[in-house]
Order: sequence, then structure tokens, then C-alpha cells
Amino acid sequence: MFWQEDGIDLEGLRQRFESEWLKGQAGYYSQSELEELWEWYIEREALSQARALLTHAEHLYSEWPRLSYWRSVLAYHEGKTWTAYTWGLRAFEENPPTPALCKHLIETCLSVGRAVEAERFWRLWWKSSPTPKAKADSAIFLAGSYYWHYRPEKALPFLWKAWKMYPPYRLKLAAKLTALYRQTGRLTEGLEAYWRCLWTNPYQLPAWLGLAQLYLHKLSYAQLEQALQQAHQLLAKKPEWTKAWALYYRIQAKAFEAQGKLAEAFQAWLQAREYEPSHPLTLLHLVRHYQRLGEIEAAEPYIRRLSQVGLNLPEVRQLLADLHWSAHRTEEALLYYRTLLRTPAYRTHALSRLIQGSFQLGRTKDLFRFLRYAAKQFSRESGPWLQWIQEAYEKGSVPLAYLLSVYALRVQRQHPPSRLYYWHAALALRSNRVSRALRSLELALLTNAAEVGLFYRLTADLPQLPQPIQALLRRYL
Repeated sequence: MFWQEDGIDLEGLRQRFESEWLKGQAGYYSQSELEELWEWYIEREALSQARALLTHAEHLYSEWPRLSYWRSVLAYHEGKTWTAYTWGLRAFEENPPTPALCKHLIETCLSVGRAVEAERFWRLWWKSSPTPKAKADSAIFLAGSYYWHYRPEKALPFLWKAWKMYPPYRLKLAAKLTALYRQTGRLTEGLEAYWRCLWTNPYQLPAWLGLAQLYLHKLSYAQLEQALQQAHQLLAKKPEWTKAWALYYRIQAKAFEAQGKLAEAFQAWLQAREYEPSHPLTLLHLVRHYQRLGEIEAAEPYIRRLSQVGLNLPEVRQLLADLHWSAHRTEEALLYYRTLLRTPAYRTHALSRLIQGSFQLGRTKDLFRFLRYAAKQFSRESGPWLQWIQEAYEKGSVPLAYLLSVYALRVQRQHPPSRLYYWHAALALRSNRVSRALRSLELALLTNAAEVGLFYRLTADLPQLPQPIQALLRRYL
């Protein structure tokens, strides 16, 4: 028996159901057994098994109200958002508004653009929540849902509701609020909101720390120092508030870094580590400090710890990927880079390494899959393509640089920049494709002859330019 839940041998139950289903002989299961199996399959995204279980549950309990909820959940996981929305409304009519149902309805409504309905279901959840903590949890969930559905500005009021409802959450809420104010470009609005809090109660430590972080983003170092002084006065009376002390030193360290005071920043990161030894951002910055000094061995303990506690952060995964890449552990590096493709801020760098790594390892299928992915993500941007072409060229990989230039021209076929034409012309020439070089060079000269210096630099080491190329250059210059 692998594990049990409420007296149910879940592993044995799962094996029994899947064996019987494959034979077409699924038997009787109680509703509680079906619930356990359903939760197991949905948590693991085992959608084919979940559908089989739903079909059998419909056969056993055709009038069971729970089935409409299951249909909605399964449709949502399958990406059928409108089907999920329709079944979700029916589930609401047939089932009590539990937190799980309200969460699902909020996500489903937002996925089809029904924000007003999502907030209606949230209000029901809020009113039925028995404690301030439960109410705050509901508001944080709705804020998070707005954030993941690309409406971060709508999340802010609900985070403030949670702030007012449950003070123990304020330290983590300050971090969320600060991040949202920064992402939405509302730093001044955020400063005003924190000051309103402090006017009513100047002893709110999380508000001072949130204020300090916003001043840091505004590069207002004098006001930042004042906010940190106020926070320190409150912290001095509470040596046991380890998380708050750690946040205080992290803000201080970032402020020192922003002002170029790297030695002071390092000491502040060490202080933050004393209060919170496994915080990923603290470990990350300590690793970067040792990297700057070239002391990789000193960073090893932090790197090992980061690989255990920080993989949920994209900046940590990029650091680990880059370390593997620098050590020529290409296989390990590519595993980390793959995880960064869904994070826009890290996508360009990750794709560059994935393309280079696949080329180096001779993985043609992976190489062209990443190129197609890049074509979809950067169909209207020439910057990333030019960057990848230059990186491949500087590493001495002319065949890869040429392939990238070919793909870039396909993607940018409407209005390619002149630099892309010059790159393609030079790389085609270096690859002994003179006719293609001629065509691209002429298009480059027609687009912008003033940038011809790029072509000359890229071909400077060639013994002599072919006669057709020389004739073309004389004609336009």
C-alpha cells in the first residue's frame, strides 16, 4: 500500500479502476472513492483517466450534482473554456458555493472575459468565509487570478482588502503590492497608498518596507533611507521577526547595488542570509557576487542550495542554466533553458542557447522546432534575430548564423531591416552562395546604403570579394 487517504487505499484503488476500465469491466465505486480518484487525476493533469472516471461516474450516478462540476473542471483543463463556463454555471446551481467551486468559477469566468461574474462569485466566497484569514485568502486568490489573466491593475484593490482584513499577511502582501505597482507603472499611486496606511497607523512595519521598495524603484535614495530608518526603529523592538529583518536587509542590499556600493551590498546580503538562510533571492545575489570576483568555488554551496529551493524563480533557473553552459554541460543547461520559454523576460536569451545547443549536439529536429517557435514569438521583431545571428557568428558558427539569417528573412519578409540584409549577404558569401549574397546585398543597398560598413566589416578577412559583388557595390556607391 503506497498511501491512504481517510482509510482509502488510493494507489490500489487507482490500479483497480484503470485495470477494469481497460478490460471494459469497471465495477462499483462509492462516491467518496470516485472523489479521491478524481482529485488524484486532476492534480496530475491525467486528463484521459479523468475523462474515463467521469464517464464511469455518469454511468453509476447519473443524477449526482457533482458531475456538472467535474465536467466543467475537465473542460477547463482541456482548454475548452466556454464549455467549462457553461457547465460551471450549472454546477453553481446544483452545488453549494464551496471555496473550491468558487475558485474554479472565478478562473473560468476570467478565462472567457467575464470579470463581473468572477467578482460576483468571489463576493459569495468572501461572505461565506468564516474567519478574517479565510476572507483574506479569497481576496488574494482573486488578485492572483487577475494577474495571471493579464489584468494586474485589477488585482491591486483586492490585495488591499486582504491587507485590511488580516494583518499577519501584510509582510508578504507588501512584496506583492510593490511588484504590481512597479509592473503597472503606478509607483506614485503606490507611494500614496502606503502613506495613507501610515497616516492612520505609523507603526505598520510592512508599509514602511513597501514604501522603501517603491522608493528604490524610483531611485529616490534619500526617501528610501528615511523609510528604512523608520522600519529599523520598529524592528529593533522585535528581534524575533526574522522574515522582516531579512526583507529589510535585502532592500538595503539592493539599494547599495543600485548606487554601485558592491562591498556594502555584499555585507547586507550576508546579513539577510543570517535571518533567512534559504531565501532564493539572497542566495542568487551571493552567487552573483562571487561570480564577479571569479570565486566560483566559494559560490558552490549557494548554487547547490539554490537548485533545491529556488527553481520556482526564472532568474534562478537562468543562473543555473548559464553556469552549466559555461561549464560545457550543454545537456543540463538546455533542460533549464527550456523552462524559461514561457517567461517573456528570459525568452530571448533562452532561445539563443537552445538554438546554439541543439546545433552543437546535432539535434536537427530540436533545432528546427526551436526556430519555428522563435518565428511565432518574434514574427514582428528583428532585434532578437540580429542578436542570435551575431552571437552565432562571434562564436565561429557561420553555418548556424547563416541558417538564422535565412529564417529571419522568412519571418521579416514584409519589411526586413537593412542590417538583416547585410548580415545575410555577408554570411551567404562566406558560405559560397554568391547569387544569394548578390540579391540580399542589392536589397540592403536599396534599403539603406549608409550601413554598408557592416557588410565590409563582416567580409574584411576574405581575400577578395567576387567580381559581381564588387560591380554591385560600385554601382550603388
